[in-house]
Amino acid sequence: KTELGIWLNKNVTSFSSSKIVKLAPGAFSNQSDLTSINLPNVTILPPYAFYECYNITQFITGKLTRLGDFSLTGCYLIPSLDVSGVKYLGRNVFGGNHLTELKVLDFKNLETMSYNCFWKSTFEKIWLPSTCVIIGENFHEKASEVDTVIYTDATAQPSSWDNEWNYCGHT
Repeated sequence: KTELGIWLNKNVTSFSSSKIVKLAPGAFSNQSDLTSINLPNVTILPPYAFYECYNITQFITGKLTRLGDFSLTGCYLIPSLDVSGVKYLGRNVFGGNHLTELKVLDFKNLETMSYNCFWKSTFEKIWLPSTCVIIGENFHEKASEVDTVIYTDATAQPSSWDNEWNYCGHT
């Protein structure tokens, strides 16, 4: 099992490996020709892992547990992403993403969100569980064309949520 920390040639459109379990920061950063990722044993996306990979339309990983800073910023075309196992969201993970396909995020185990993780993203719905006890400032600044609805099962405002509580619908 290996860690990937290489730069691909710009003309590479697809990458697949079941031997890789860990990515180095920035492993695929700025690979605008990349359209397909298949890394079934990767569960952590380090900072800048897929930063500005505009054209990824197939994105397969293991059950993700951590999304590092800017790890998916600029990944506009990802059609689906299982975030049910994610416990940590880094800074600007989805920041500025005007996603055309992925509209709903359902976090089931989230504990920590860094600041600006959904900054001006275009999600329609985001589910935050009551296990999410740390929320960074400005975790969500809505994009002007989309009204994101944020849901939670928390019945009382967690202490770290500050004004972010006001963004949430409560179930």
